[in-house]
Amino acid sequence: MRATFAVFAIILLPLVGTAQSESSYIRAGSDGKSWIIGNGLVEREVRFDPKVGLYTAHWKHNVTGTDFMQRAQAARNWGPEFSFVVDGKQLAGSEGGEFELTGATTGLPATPGKVLVVRLRAKSKPLVVYVYYKVYDGHPVIRKWIAIQNRGSAPRTLTHLSFEAVNAVPGPPADLQVSGFYGVEPREIFFTGRVEDTAIVERNSRTGEGLVVMNEAPGYMKRTEMNGWGHGIAVMYDTDLFPFERRLAPGETFTSAKSSVAFFADGRGMADPHWVVPTYTSRVLMKKGPAYQPPWIYNTWEPFTRGINAGIVRDLIPIAGHMALDIFTVDDGWQQDYAENRINTQAFPNGLDEIGALAGRNNQRLGLWVPLAAVSTNAAVYREHPEWLCRDAQGKPKFTGTASGSQAVMCLASPYKEVAAKRRDATRRATNTRAGRSHSSESMRGFSL
Repeated sequence: MRATFAVFAIILLPLVGTAQSESSYIRAGSDGKSWIIGNGLVEREVRFDPKVGLYTAHWKHNVTGTDFMQRAQAARNWGPEFSFVVDGKQLAGSEGGEFELTGATTGLPATPGKVLVVRLRAKSKPLVVYVYYKVYDGHPVIRKWIAIQNRGSAPRTLTHLSFEAVNAVPGPPADLQVSGFYGVEPREIFFTGRVEDTAIVERNSRTGEGLVVMNEAPGYMKRTEMNGWGHGIAVMYDTDLFPFERRLAPGETFTSAKSSVAFFADGRGMADPHWVVPTYTSRVLMKKGPAYQPPWIYNTWEPFTRGINAGIVRDLIPIAGHMALDIFTVDDGWQQDYAENRINTQAFPNGLDEIGALAGRNNQRLGLWVPLAAVSTNAAVYREHPEWLCRDAQGKPKFTGTASGSQAVMCLASPYKEVAAKRRDATRRATNTRAGRSHSSESMRGFSL
């Protein structure tokens, strides 16, 4: 498995070098209210009109000359650009003059490219919104996010936040194909992407040209709308299953997750999606860089669930080692209570030291599943800090059903975040010692980026 990744990297790197020859630019209009951000592969024109607001007028795939905003331009309906609800009132970037333009700046990101920041002030609320557009050398991608600052004297509550919302499409609805689940599962063109839909592909079946929508919101907070029946996209936080809500204190700034939209053309060399997406994600999105090789992990959850025990693990570790897996993760069941993380001595009477040592002898790291936000009602942190609990709109504590029964949900925006981080680090140190390796891994089953 490791050899396969090495060969792929050798093939990919020369092609990446070729793609990076396309330099990025930002061109400001003479009126101070329009900007073009792009490179030789992609170009997005953003405008501000006092009567309309902020909107994307054109978004071209320079490889083919296709303007993905052509249909929106003809209908004069460009999409909201961004939107959110503050204290029950919806504000959108391009809805009837909700904002006034106060300035724009440009800069150089760490990765070769350019970033445009458009600054807006809301007319009906004491808020300033910063809209970021980022382009990278050699990638047919525009990355975008927003930051919202509370300039008032009272706290504000944010919900229903879309950080990218435009009516960009690769063709008429009758010609569109949509694929979810990392872009491989055919779906209806009126589609809501969830946690497993990190990348959604929309392709024109006649031309082979399309776009890939990547939502960087974490885990179950992710929601991506392929709007209407082929009318555009909205990259956002979830609003129903795991609804986003953020309290913004006076003077505080909240920065959203990021979206990336990549253009592609089937069979057009480096413009083919099989090159566009891996090149961009490895060079830009992967925090550890393109040389990083993701570990191969075995997880005990299926089929053993909470029935896992020392005897089963002792049998499994040598098999996982023979398969050259890098990390052996013991899922739920190794601990007595969520949050306290004391070892379940009924399942592991000798503790985890012998398990870690066995993993080390089989060239594996030991991983332990840890639910950071779910805690047992028997845990000291639950009893001593009720103010750290997540609560609903009526102020009632939130609970979640788990394989270990109902558990309290702690708020990771409270000081509990520091307590959870310390416990996580303590678990890591323990697994390092047990496995005799340089570092360990946690498995957050069900979560992805």
